[in-house]
Amino acid sequence: MNIIGIRQAQERIKPFIKRTALEYSKTLSQHLETNVFVKVELFQKTGSFKVRGAFNKLLSLSILLSIQELFC
Repeated sequence: MNIIGIRQAQERIKPFIKRTALEYSKTLSQHLETNVFVKVELFQKTGSFKVRGAFNKLLSLSILLSIQELFC
């Protein structure tokens, strides 16, 4: 995948995905002796990062193809 594909995926899933913030992790930052930020995906409706990939795959398929792939 290239940057164009990434941007197309971002546009496809934008209406369905909640934008989540990066949070500073004091514990990890101290342990690793550097600034560490984590992406808190538990605020997605599914509680995971996986929803982004699933939505992108489904939205990038044609209607007929997506129905076939869902049930195979």
